[in-house]
Amino acid sequence: MLWSGWVNLLMASDEWKKCEYREQMKLLFVVKTYFYLHTIRNNTTTQHHNKMTEISNNKDYSTTTISILGTGWLGLPLGRYLRLKGYEVKGSTTSPKKIHTIVHNDVRPYLIQIDDRVVGENGEDFFNTDILIVTIPPTREFDRYITTMKVVVEQIKQHNIPKVLYTSSTGVYGKQAGLLNETALLQPTSVTSRAVVEAEAILKTAEKDLTILRLAGLVGGNRKAGRFFAGKKNLPSGNAPVNLVHQEDCIQIMDQIIEGEYWNETFNVCADVHPPKHVFYRMQAMKHQFVLPEFAPDDKTAKDYKIVDNTKLKEKLNYSYLYPDPMVF
Repeated sequence: MLWSGWVNLLMASDEWKKCEYREQMKLLFVVKTYFYLHTIRNNTTTQHHNKMTEISNNKDYSTTTISILGTGWLGLPLGRYLRLKGYEVKGSTTSPKKIHTIVHNDVRPYLIQIDDRVVGENGEDFFNTDILIVTIPPTREFDRYITTMKVVVEQIKQHNIPKVLYTSSTGVYGKQAGLLNETALLQPTSVTSRAVVEAEAILKTAEKDLTILRLAGLVGGNRKAGRFFAGKKNLPSGNAPVNLVHQEDCIQIMDQIIEGEYWNETFNVCADVHPPKHVFYRMQAMKHQFVLPEFAPDDKTAKDYKIVDNTKLKEKLNYSYLYPDPMVF
């Protein structure tokens, strides 16, 4: 939709009519900024695509096999992307219904369940691979997730898998305030964040080339950020900076780690810009025509909240985010 179309849609909305003049001007500024950044992001994406095409045309990937343990929101599009580059890609699922979807994405499917052991046909073949990518998200069943990770380590050792990539979370830092890089203390406060902290430690016991990606809040694909708080009222922490990363950046970063052999590293994966929570979620709700959320007054400032530092990854990989600002997610 063009800039003028967005303005007309905004001014016709009930939310617009309820706002005072100063709030209306703020919303107009946010929309205008969105269009400006969207143009920049499109140009950056085109340049990045041309660069990756040039690299891909000079290398044969077919001799490398990659197994992705967990073909969900991130694992499936990652598998499709790696397959398009020419890698041999295997993908696991616990759901028979997903087999067709995996095949449709040109990934070799494996129906595998891991609890205290690997259950499923061809489980041995799945772990016969050059690179294992573990994208299983933690659940609230802490002990079960930890048991699964221990079985994964057993498989890594048994099949002598040389390289492992694990998608962790920036939740490992808990609620610490300030700019946090990869050397920050791990202070998980939830069951799921405690689980990934433990998983990181367990995977290191395999004594293979392991790289850990601590992903910020995941957005993109079918995850519309505007839906998260749509229509909710009196939401807390409106001034908290958002720590988010787009699905496409996750895929590109994982590809570049494999491509550039960046092993035995830990990286924060988070967009460059951290707009306030109340600005970001109202903008995203407006973008997708959801009811705007309302935030309670917040006497804290950005420095009183956590900001995830992505400097190490950008410098080490020489990486420029496709979506550096969540306002254009």
